[in-house]
Amino acid sequence: MDAGLRVDLVFTDVGMPEMDGVTLAHLIGRRLPGLPVALVTGRPDVVDPVTERGDIALLKPYSLEPLEALLNEHFWWKAPEHHQKHRRRWRDARA
Repeated sequence: MDAGLRVDLVFTDVGMPEMDGVTLAHLIGRRLPGLPVALVTGRPDVVDPVTERGDIALLKPYSLEPLEALLNEHFWWKAPEHHQKHRRRWRDARA
């Protein structure tokens, strides 16, 4: 992000070495308010605290539908024509 890269969504796991995903989401929120952070976790006890802070939580194991919904809500809306092209690809890949 310091290199001038444009980031639309941060997708990370809660359990990581060095720094957990909740701490990362907090740091991102302080530095880049408004940037959506999606946290993946296998721990149901983490979901409510994550969503109460305004971040997105996906409980593992998750299927393609919740992931697609997350991307539709927080990423693809920025380019509707791009969305339709990729939505067809996702559907074709699942068929």
